[in-house]
Amino acid sequence: MRETPFKQLQGKFFHGLGWNGFFYFFYKILSTSLSFVLYTLLTTQNFSFWASINALTFLVLLWLDFGFRKSLPRYCPEFAHSPQALHRFIKTIIIFQGCVLLAAIPFFMIIQHNLYPSLSSFLYYSGTALLITEGIIALLRLIFHSHFFIKQFTLITSAVLLVEMATHFIMIILLGVRGTHLVEIIFATKIIMGCITILVGLAMLGYLYRRHSHPNVKLQEIHYYPLMRDFIQHSAMMWATNILKSLTERNFMVLILTIIFGPSAANMFKVANDGALLFHRMVVKTIGITDTTLLAHVGQLSEAKKLMPIAFTKIMTSIVALCLPLFGIVSLIAVFCYRATLDSFVFQLFFILVLSYLIESILSPYERILEVKRRYSKLLFAYSPYLIMLVFAFYLNLLTLIGLLKSVLLIQGVRLVSSFFMIPFARREDSLSFPLRFTVKVFIICLPIWVTLFMIYPYIPGSWYTCLFRMIK
Repeated sequence: MRETPFKQLQGKFFHGLGWNGFFYFFYKILSTSLSFVLYTLLTTQNFSFWASINALTFLVLLWLDFGFRKSLPRYCPEFAHSPQALHRFIKTIIIFQGCVLLAAIPFFMIIQHNLYPSLSSFLYYSGTALLITEGIIALLRLIFHSHFFIKQFTLITSAVLLVEMATHFIMIILLGVRGTHLVEIIFATKIIMGCITILVGLAMLGYLYRRHSHPNVKLQEIHYYPLMRDFIQHSAMMWATNILKSLTERNFMVLILTIIFGPSAANMFKVANDGALLFHRMVVKTIGITDTTLLAHVGQLSEAKKLMPIAFTKIMTSIVALCLPLFGIVSLIAVFCYRATLDSFVFQLFFILVLSYLIESILSPYERILEVKRRYSKLLFAYSPYLIMLVFAFYLNLLTLIGLLKSVLLIQGVRLVSSFFMIPFARREDSLSFPLRFTVKVFIICLPIWVTLFMIYPYIPGSWYTCLFRMIK
């Protein structure tokens, strides 16, 4: 029997989660291995150049996102009602993003020159080229994922990443390349592989558009310009919320805390935040934009009102299934630290950050509902405590008065307040309910594993974790 459109979307959603999780695990192993190898082989200055150029590139790309991460999966299903309109829309977005990246080159080069005046000419221009290639790849990833073409793009990027990493290790192990030349080769390889990803991705996207007729979307004439105007409005709103959130996230906070409390306090925050993000990104990278994509596609079905709560539940149960085991691991870490008397200021920051991140992830489907339904006034109202906190924190120097630990607690607490504000607003849109029964089932399944780990803890040699904790204490 032929599956219903909703069943097809549900299957694509879960397949997307699997491919996202696979690629994150695959990428994390290879990138972490390369980081350790480079940290061992390179001088402090060369390693700093490699890490800093990458960090600056992705920070700039975050600010040049224009809200596309949430608006593309929201509007691609609507443009898909007309293949001609969809192709025109995608071409417009790619050309626009390309023009923005080209226009950003002078500013990016000025920032590079001011931050790293001793950078070689090759690395100087490599950073600029990396900005272009990574920006286009990020846009292609959004387009593929917006149509649930996640498997196809993951296979492309995984193959290219494998070739890229193999090239790096051949240069290091077989050819013995070291120093600045190694950094230059790494950037050159990454840029070349990025160009290959773009070319293959564009060819694959054209092929998929020709072969797939979007069976879950009814073909009909659409009003292109009014829909494009709605897309621009939605992108602007999503971009604004992304920028607001970025003001209390790691890259920006490290800079602000360095200015307010000094480099020592900022470094402690960075270490704690990096540990918290290790858990948080397991959830964020696995979910990706599949939540918005599923809700947007369901919104185009004839029984959208009836199916939207079901889609919401599927998303919520997936996030709970990812977060609850992580809560258990964090709890065990807390017990281990306490029993080993290794608790420190860094760990206090870590627990505040990781718990708030995981709770925020669980509550994120409520925000996705408001975003997909374009309830901008309700989103702004929910963000009002956060906006007020930013004014007090930065304009009135509140952070200086209360200290680092209370500052982090305040910021993360207010972020959670905004997330909780979205719950009643989203519930009024549809008959949404939290999957409590499913949560209890996951808890019961995980409980024996947590108890077993707790019981065998006294018999585990303590040297490895004791040394690790004391290093960052």
